[in-house]
Amino acid sequence: MILRKIRVLVVDDSALVRRLLSDAVAKEPDMEVVGSAPDPFVARDMILASKPDVVTLDIEMPRMDGLTFLTKLMHFHPLPVIVISSVGQATCDVAVEALRRGAVEVLAKPSGPNSVGDVSRMLAEKIRAAFGARVRRMKTYVTAMLVLAGSASAQWLKIPTAGAPRTPDGKVNLTAPAPRGPDGKPDLSGIWQTNGLKFLTSLDSDGIQIPFRPWARAAFMKSQANHGKDDPDANCTPPGVPRINVVPDPFKIMPMPGVTVILYEAFTTFRQIFTDGRQLPKDPNPDWLGYSVGKWDGDDFVVDSIGFNDLTWLDNAGHPHSEALHVTERFHRRDYGHVGIEVTIDDPKAYIRAWTVNEDFILQPDTEVLEFVCTENNRDLPHLVGK
Repeated sequence: MILRKIRVLVVDDSALVRRLLSDAVAKEPDMEVVGSAPDPFVARDMILASKPDVVTLDIEMPRMDGLTFLTKLMHFHPLPVIVISSVGQATCDVAVEALRRGAVEVLAKPSGPNSVGDVSRMLAEKIRAAFGARVRRMKTYVTAMLVLAGSASAQWLKIPTAGAPRTPDGKVNLTAPAPRGPDGKPDLSGIWQTNGLKFLTSLDSDGIQIPFRPWARAAFMKSQANHGKDDPDANCTPPGVPRINVVPDPFKIMPMPGVTVILYEAFTTFRQIFTDGRQLPKDPNPDWLGYSVGKWDGDDFVVDSIGFNDLTWLDNAGHPHSEALHVTERFHRRDYGHVGIEVTIDDPKAYIRAWTVNEDFILQPDTEVLEFVCTENNRDLPHLVGK
């Protein structure tokens, strides 16, 4: 029987260390390197794209430190993680903190030619052990402890989705027909999560040529030169629309008479999309998530949003916008487990013409959205680099 190789992602801001670790892993007959990333933001995209079994992670990196990324990873996408840091950093305190946050092992980086072989052999052993490690979402672990202590309050994390179509093995059938409401329209209810991060990384990911106005291009180039240091999200402000839809955190759509509410796990915030026939405000007070109204166009739920402030970015790349931003989202539930959102950006003060991207989302059944307090233990700011 042929066993598949252990898939390893290497995350380190040093190109030399990435090469050394990648070479060490590649020499092992039962392992393969599926990617190497210079910082957590690139690593996040690679994790979704390459689905590694084990991640090696540095501590000191630009834009986000390794311990912060480890915390986020264990919360949203738990994987076995081996922290590999310099001798000066791999102290008892750092090791204990990394293990507390969910790492399965902490190793020191090779510090000289004679130590490369030793670290390589030890790394291979630890990767094999980590591959079999049981990693759980940190909040689920806390929930389990509460249950063992006699509290039954948090069982909702695993409650089956009521009325969901299921396959013979009990799994939710994501390709079953889309449910419909009493009015015959597709029912958008459910917890949804982006199917990939390319439009979070940049709205031009499909080769779209962004039609900048001169000031918007200058602002974008400044953000690029600063490596995203001025990203408003680093200060725990809401991501804005449409960016908030494509962050890694799920959101819950709740249609009600006269309004559809979206609860976002990210930043524990919400949107109200009014469907009671009201018009968009004529002179709205600028807001983080704007003002939204929705209506049905056949089987598509079309949402128009205006009234944004200009304090958010459209994506991680730093595409700016003005208070004239008008976002149109066309929701289409293709089947039980998949929703597409066609997003049109129209901001005549920032861009010469409107443009459209098509985003995909997957249903997250048998779970619930969780609390996400951005300011809790936020250690990103001191580690952001830029001009």
